[in-house]
Amino acid sequence: MKVVAGFIPPYRSERCIEHYLPASAAEHSEVYQFITFETLLLDHCRFRQWTRMLSGDVHYRMVFCPVEHDAPVPGTPPLQALVQHDHASLCRRVGELADSPARGPGSPTQCRRLITNLSVSSAVHGKFETISYVLMSYASAESPGGKFCTVERHDRLCRAGRMLRIERREVLLHWNAQELAQMPIIV
Repeated sequence: MKVVAGFIPPYRSERCIEHYLPASAAEHSEVYQFITFETLLLDHCRFRQWTRMLSGDVHYRMVFCPVEHDAPVPGTPPLQALVQHDHASLCRRVGELADSPARGPGSPTQCRRLITNLSVSSAVHGKFETISYVLMSYASAESPGGKFCTVERHDRLCRAGRMLRIERREVLLHWNAQELAQMPIIV
């Protein structure tokens, strides 16, 4: 896992947007089914199966966007922090999760994800650009009543034969510091 500080520009490029077209109803349905199945695997901690949904050259990153009312932590940059993973580091992380089911105090014991506002655009060569919001509910021993949060995801899906694979994922987190400490493992 690599953590980088400073302003992180998003993946999408304004000059590339004009080349994307709205997906057909059949393509939208296929992408929705793929993302729904992915969510089911993550909700039930079937992380090894989830890694099979990743392309071999996947790039996964999470950008933390601080909430304005957060007090700055001494020694940390005031802008965004970035966590990046490639296929090997995601598989290593999944192996760690399989070996230790408990994550320690404050960690979610149960997490459920609901995909909302899915937008799918067809790109060239069998690739799809998606934007979705994920409503996450999670509970822990310290917070049995549960908590809710949302994240914004920008994905690029590609075809591998007849299957779709996640080629790129960018997760934008607009949470405060206390919520980040209890964040589910994989979004």
